[in-house]
Amino acid sequence: MKKIKLTLTYLLIVSLAFASCNDDDTNNTGNDIDPIIGKWKAIELNENGIKQEIAECELQNTIEYLNDGKIIDTYFEPNSNNGCDKIVDNSGSWKKISDLEYQIILDDGDVNYISPISFSKNNTEQIQEYTIQDGEEKSEQLNKYQKIE
Repeated sequence: MKKIKLTLTYLLIVSLAFASCNDDDTNNTGNDIDPIIGKWKAIELNENGIKQEIAECELQNTIEYLNDGKIIDTYFEPNSNNGCDKIVDNSGSWKKISDLEYQIILDDGDVNYISPISFSKNNTEQIQEYTIQDGEEKSEQLNKYQKIE
């Protein structure tokens, strides 16, 4: 009889433990960070289906997506001393349109697109596919980025 009471007590404790757990307890703190947030660098650029070579200065370019929806675009241009000049443009913004789409706006006037962005390798790589319209000229972009921070 004592064995039955112990078994019933054990089953009751286990049942209560499982009953108190639910799906709401699984990492849903309300502080989930969007995978786009961080600093990224291009590792592959494709324009109109043609893989582009990334120039020496371009290898240093980064784009940082901040938690508040702003973008810091840092890029490098060749200078006359065979070096690269750093140019920081923090006049961009991003917003999530849906689970897989983001709107990216760089306020220099020529970049405003909605892109499906897929993340891989534990959210350390992303692929963006978008179209840039510059007057009559249209280019299809398919670019791969790696998270560096």
